[in-house]
Amino acid sequence: MKAGAAEVPLRRLLTHGGYWRWSLATQLIRLPAFMAPMAYVLASVHLMGGPGPGALVLAVMLVVGELSAPFAGRVIDRLGVARWAPRSLLLSAFGRLVLAGLFALQSPTWLLVVVVTVFSCIGSGAGGIVRVMLGRTVPDEMLPKALAIDSSMVELVIVAAPFLVTVAAFGGGLAPVIVMSVCSAIGAILLWDRRASRSPAASQTPEPTGQQPGESSAATPDAATADPAATRPAGVQRRRSLWRNREYVFWVLVAIAFGHLLGTAETGALPLALHLGANNAVAAVLIAVLAGASAVSGILYAVYSNRIRLSNNVQAVGLVVLMVGSSVLIAFGPGWPAIVAGFFLLGVWTAPINTVRSYAAGLVIPKDRQVEGFAVIDTANGIGFALAALLLAVLPVEGMLAVGGLTGLLAILLAPVLLSSEAAFNPMRRWLRRSPAGPSQQQDQPPAGAESSVDERGVDEPVRDVLTAAQQTE
Repeated sequence: MKAGAAEVPLRRLLTHGGYWRWSLATQLIRLPAFMAPMAYVLASVHLMGGPGPGALVLAVMLVVGELSAPFAGRVIDRLGVARWAPRSLLLSAFGRLVLAGLFALQSPTWLLVVVVTVFSCIGSGAGGIVRVMLGRTVPDEMLPKALAIDSSMVELVIVAAPFLVTVAAFGGGLAPVIVMSVCSAIGAILLWDRRASRSPAASQTPEPTGQQPGESSAATPDAATADPAATRPAGVQRRRSLWRNREYVFWVLVAIAFGHLLGTAETGALPLALHLGANNAVAAVLIAVLAGASAVSGILYAVYSNRIRLSNNVQAVGLVVLMVGSSVLIAFGPGWPAIVAGFFLLGVWTAPINTVRSYAAGLVIPKDRQVEGFAVIDTANGIGFALAALLLAVLPVEGMLAVGGLTGLLAILLAPVLLSSEAAFNPMRRWLRRSPAGPSQQQDQPPAGAESSVDERGVDEPVRDVLTAAQQTE
């Protein structure tokens, strides 16, 4: 992966104890979200007399969790990630335990909804938390490989969650919900940084300087002249905007497209199989093909990512194009071989795009807004997935599959605008950089060896200023 990361053998990551501790904690924190659909409905059927209350609890958990994640992430960023992130996860685990007790007492549905709303808000920044904690666990040069391996681990969690619910259900209808709480609590404890807990200052994220990686401090203008807010009272810091950062907006669009494309395949698998005269087992096979391809491609990307010389932006656009093409193959493929190939190819691109998106977004999110920034991207991914389900509700399966790539096309079309600094996406900008009178002379860093500007006669700018002043004196 071309991102300034040095060549790092995969075995260094595989022997990094801190990474495996983080990975175990992360998978335990993720498990409850994938167990919830079966666990809540099962508890509701066994203890409340029907699936309705459990389904409502699940719907509230998903909606509230997605909507509150950015706000929860902002709060954690301000309080201090290392100290307060594990505490929020522990509180969320306790909330699930309370919910299990309310199911056991056959409490009114409105009380179940209130409790699930509270603990969903508290723990909704989990996706951003684990991503930020990974950046604090492994060195920067290991991060791309760590994310690629984690993309494969996610597939194992998705497969393992239903089986864990089934096994836990032998202990009764409440047992899966209790297991969810235990998983969250153990994950939060493993994620806890005790050194940061003893040192309040260590948990605070330093205020970003505004410099890009590799930019020298000499290139940064004096704060008093560059930023009028530099004279603000001590202790009052300017928080850099996420939404004014066009590159960050691009990664949000990629997250929406990723969720929409993946959601189109996963939610459309069963109705597609039934529409073509197959049965439920065929739909399960299609999902298994997609998940297996994603798991394998994540490992391969971890091994070979350092050999890729394309920038993160170019990789992302290329992978989105390939995912859209795979979605088109699923929608319009002339028979089962083409459809299976479409699911397989979509899985092949899934882990790499997930890795590139997470790594590259971390480079453009301000250091004091990391949890919030990653939480927004997770929410965008969920919005894309929900969009696929909504389209299935209002369109026939053929139409839902046919429009599955529209958000991907939107991200591709806006890439030249949002990534104007990427020369590969903006030939006009490259031409302006070569033009002596182009406006990019004032905005872009001049090329090496051409620091001083010259006019059409080849006269250096300082010399021209002296000559002009002499003429005015005469």
